[in-house]
Amino acid sequence: MGFTPIAFTFSIARNRYFMNPQTINSSPLQRELFAIAQITSCFGIKGFVKIQPFTHTPERLRDLKSVVMGRTEDNVSVYEIDEIEFQANTIILKFVGYDDRTSVEPLVGNYLFVEKSMLAEPPEGSWFIHDIIGCKVFNDAQTFLGIVREVWKLPGNDLWEIVLEKRHVMFPANKELIREVDILARRIVIAPPDGLFEELTDEN
Repeated sequence: MGFTPIAFTFSIARNRYFMNPQTINSSPLQRELFAIAQITSCFGIKGFVKIQPFTHTPERLRDLKSVVMGRTEDNVSVYEIDEIEFQANTIILKFVGYDDRTSVEPLVGNYLFVEKSMLAEPPEGSWFIHDIIGCKVFNDAQTFLGIVREVWKLPGNDLWEIVLEKRHVMFPANKELIREVDILARRIVIAPPDGLFEELTDEN
């Protein structure tokens, strides 16, 4: 069993997206890595940090002995995990050699990565959010509406930020408004609510 990443689905509102998959060119690892969590803050004074998981199977974090970590895809290192604890809705962990708050403060904001081979496939009808980001978006009339730049979680459903030149539109991503998702072609067809892309459709 692998990590189940945060994936876009029609039926359940998801948390924050994974970072786009990146090949770590400047690292000797030379592997395609996916972010499974981000360090959000320090926790206490003994070197623990609080993390925000980007996976629906955070319990798999218990199995990790080490993790690839970095703030960007071109500057990562391997860190050995000393302890990991689940406290109510909070996950905290400690790295070997980091024993006080001062030592871990620079780690806040870093992402924790695993190899692509450790990811579980999303269920049918769902997609990794990093696959949605970057797709071209069209309406039923094949008018180009823009490119998905980001995915945001709000109560009720996710929002896709669709960008065309200087225009930014927040599209409510629910089943009734999505016609087709072709990840291989990097293409999505939607039926947007009336008026959402009015200027673009009027031009055509």
